[in-house]
Amino acid sequence: MQRISQQDYRRLQLGNLIERADSSARQQYADELEELNQNGVVLRTEAGDDAYDNYLFASGQSNRVKVTSVLSGSPAEMIGLQSEDIILTYNDQRIMRWRDIRSATLQGEIGSYIDIEILQDGSRMNFSIPIGTLGVQLAGVQLEPQNQP
Repeated sequence: MQRISQQDYRRLQLGNLIERADSSARQQYADELEELNQNGVVLRTEAGDDAYDNYLFASGQSNRVKVTSVLSGSPAEMIGLQSEDIILTYNDQRIMRWRDIRSATLQGEIGSYIDIEILQDGSRMNFSIPIGTLGVQLAGVQLEPQNQP
């Protein structure tokens, strides 16, 4: 946690320095920021999904993604996704943050089908859905980790 905090602080510093610097120094700070972003600490990778899930929950952050609306005619509507559903997995990848689902939907071949697991009205449900855009709007929510996969 301390390493992540230090990394985040350095990002803020570099952003500030980039704004203040003249053009010659600005590129040096931008290069350092890019390297930090590429090689920084990735807590989920280092700690694993379960520990990361517990960390998000304990720190008051969202650790699940819920559907806030389903677009008409979308793949999500066709499989019966509803507002307030929680997306648990997409193509066997645990979904804890909205960027997880965004990244997951960009992987694989368009037209192929994958499995998606959701929590709907307290019940886990599995569906097969085409890879790609789901057609939903999402929001982060917080759920106790032991109640989830």
